[in-house]
Amino acid sequence: MRAIILAAGLGTRLKPLTDKAPKCLTEVNGKPILVNMLEALEKEGIKNTDIVVGYLADAIKNKIGSKFNTININYIENPIYDKTNSSYSLWLAVKHLNEDILILEGDVFFEEALLSDLMRNKNDSTVVEKYNPELDGSFVELKGNIVSDWIHKSRRKENFTKEDKFKTVNIHKFSKSFLNTYLLPTLSKHTEEKGGTEPIEYIMEDMVRNNAQIEAVVVNRKKWVEIDDTNDLKLAEAAFKKPTLDEIRSTHGGYWRSNHIDFHYLFNHHFPTPEMYAELSSKMSTIGNYYPSNQKVLAKLMSKWRDEEYFTPDNLIIGNGSSELIRYLNDHVITKVTVPLPTFNEFVRLPDEKINKYMLKEEDKFTLDVKKLIEEIKSSNSEFAVIINPNNPVGNLTQLSDIEKVLKTGVTLIIDEAFMTFAGRQHSAEQLIPKYKNLVVLASCTKSIGIAGLRLAYLLTANDEVKEKIRNHMPIWNVNSLAEYVIEIFPKYKKEHAESIIKSMEDTKWFFENLKSIPYLEPFPTHANAVFCKVNGSARKLAEILYDKYNLMVKEGLNQKDFKTDSYVRLGVRNRKDNEKLLNALKEIKKEDIS
Repeated sequence: MRAIILAAGLGTRLKPLTDKAPKCLTEVNGKPILVNMLEALEKEGIKNTDIVVGYLADAIKNKIGSKFNTININYIENPIYDKTNSSYSLWLAVKHLNEDILILEGDVFFEEALLSDLMRNKNDSTVVEKYNPELDGSFVELKGNIVSDWIHKSRRKENFTKEDKFKTVNIHKFSKSFLNTYLLPTLSKHTEEKGGTEPIEYIMEDMVRNNAQIEAVVVNRKKWVEIDDTNDLKLAEAAFKKPTLDEIRSTHGGYWRSNHIDFHYLFNHHFPTPEMYAELSSKMSTIGNYYPSNQKVLAKLMSKWRDEEYFTPDNLIIGNGSSELIRYLNDHVITKVTVPLPTFNEFVRLPDEKINKYMLKEEDKFTLDVKKLIEEIKSSNSEFAVIINPNNPVGNLTQLSDIEKVLKTGVTLIIDEAFMTFAGRQHSAEQLIPKYKNLVVLASCTKSIGIAGLRLAYLLTANDEVKEKIRNHMPIWNVNSLAEYVIEIFPKYKKEHAESIIKSMEDTKWFFENLKSIPYLEPFPTHANAVFCKVNGSARKLAEILYDKYNLMVKEGLNQKDFKTDSYVRLGVRNRKDNEKLLNALKEIKKEDIS
């Protein structure tokens, strides 16, 4: 497939910005429109692109050259750009072609996902957006998902209404057959009759009114701006302004709206399987119309995940993520608790009188000293204690023998095993449930299953008092229907899930070994799907450079502000391709950059 970018116009309405540069080189937050287009095309695997130039053509050639990364660039001159319109530029580009084509007008700034949606469509198609009051210009009418009419602004009738129509985005994809059957004959006819003075919209109108089938790809929350004047440019800069690292973190999620790669939040990148996703998708329209079940049903479904006799509906409470269950523990169960730091932040959201913070030693690489923990529990008169196992964010593991030492003191021990699946279930304290009534185990399912957005976790305990206090405060519905369906179908995908965990830990081992080559990092051995590193320099500066320059987000720090240090980062493990991107970025960054 060949891309064609139309960039010959004068850009009169953008003056004085276009006095010395063509419109396609206008920058949106520092990035030229044309560069943004070419980056999107490269991500979609386009290898050959024709750029039709006219006004200030040399500026474009000097900026882009004959090769843009992996894309071969060919320039087509429109010598009468000041006397013709976009249809003539397009005719110059396609008159000798005989292949599938993408057509992009050179004044549209858009996010790459928009082009990706178009490329996934197998038919002759164009990108459109449902009318809203902010949109004006050319519109199309649809019958089903097929364009039935194409209306340029200059050809609107007196009774024209926008509300039932769709705005054109000016990005199209046509097959070789469509090119030869419709586009080229129609362009040739109009060029001969009108001398190339018409906009492309007139050509589109003629084709669809003569039975050309063009499918509409409707923009779904994808950002784009057609930049005709300085007001459009301001809108584009506002829409595409990259949030700062702190701004994006403050949302605590919703990162599908951003184009950064997230190494901050952790989950299994090898699961669910395509088959499981397909099953979930096929049920969505049905499941979405029904309320989820209550706790009794959820616990019964969850109990089928394991064969152990202690993994029973009576011992299980299902949560909307582990953070919900921790909140119930904090608010309704815990009296006085000792918490080793660093830890998961939710466990320290307590008033000072309810928490005793036990600071793990940096010189011991934050390894839990169980003897010291027991001393802290006793000296603070704590009735509860918390252990994150493997530790978050460090990733080190506390052995079952040490956990039993704590349990034997009689303290109610809460163990958060969010990452235990990656460490190996042989290390799980769940097997101690029949022996110790004072044991509470939390497990975040969505981290190991890989569907973090569904929010799913369970609490396992034989402690009737803890179970009663939590159940008495839970709403009748706390887990959504889709998450319930995941609980129901997961057992038939257990084999694939086990294989995905093996892959994840293979990736983690590979990542850990390669991080050793970064001179300013000291990676810590890990039992989670992340690698905790000491930074010889500023961890904050490293995180900012990775985000600002490379669009990669990592977690720096030790979770709690009690540690006055700027020397640690946690690097989540994703798939091999993403992990290599992070490694390459880390190799490019020099120690002096983060000093």
